[in-house]
Amino acid sequence: MAFYFQKISDYGTSSPFVTRTSFQANRLMEPFPFEKKRKEEIFGILHSKVLPHLVACAGIVESIADDVGKIREEVKKEGIEMQSQGRVVTVPSVMNLEAKVETYLYNAKLVLRDITGLFLPFWGKQFNHSRYDKILKWSEERFGDKHELTQMLRSDQNWIKRVVTMRNAVEHPGTPDTLNVKNFQVKKFGNSIVLTEPTWWLNQEKPVPIIKEMDILIWNMLGFQEDLLVIFLQTIDVKMPFAFSFVEIPESKRDPQCPMRLQIVWNTSNRGDNHN
Repeated sequence: MAFYFQKISDYGTSSPFVTRTSFQANRLMEPFPFEKKRKEEIFGILHSKVLPHLVACAGIVESIADDVGKIREEVKKEGIEMQSQGRVVTVPSVMNLEAKVETYLYNAKLVLRDITGLFLPFWGKQFNHSRYDKILKWSEERFGDKHELTQMLRSDQNWIKRVVTMRNAVEHPGTPDTLNVKNFQVKKFGNSIVLTEPTWWLNQEKPVPIIKEMDILIWNMLGFQEDLLVIFLQTIDVKMPFAFSFVEIPESKRDPQCPMRLQIVWNTSNRGDNHN
């Protein structure tokens, strides 16, 4: 099966986001004897829908991190600007921070929504939302409480709900949830003034660094789409010539030019359709 890879951003194949939503997906699906149209549909969901939103999120994190790094370096060299004999402090800031946060959350929610498109070509079930609590309920009813899909959806509920709640708080002001965003702040400790980097938090939570959590959520989303694909491939009812397993490639052994995380390992000593 031939796929055409179109460059959709400044990220190349050395980016895990590109490799693990495109080349890896193609490689994992290649041996499975289901129809070409379905493989192309699955690939299209990951490469043409999920990937652009993932790289948009990654670009925003890089932009904010770059600004934060530059500001910290400047403060390290020049100190914090003060006027009126120390009574007025000029606080640096990441430009357009709230807009960047909103754009990040917009794309993150779209990643989660577009990943649900995988359920249609595999199971004939269409979800047009990012309500994974409802998808979990569907999985429990269809596959049972012990199935790997059900267990994965249950274990990922918290961070998924957090992304959706944050986005909804921005998209629908006046709802019970409030997303708070703070740029750089200065705090005085005795005779010292300390600069704290941008934070965000929901409702009455404790503030957390924006860059750190944004980065965690991106990697969660990247791993979620590929683990979901693997579970679907393991579960689909097709006859394979040999038993096989999906194996994670150690990070130290991944090709820097195409850093795939997962690969298929075949057990050629046993023929049949058993797989793990």
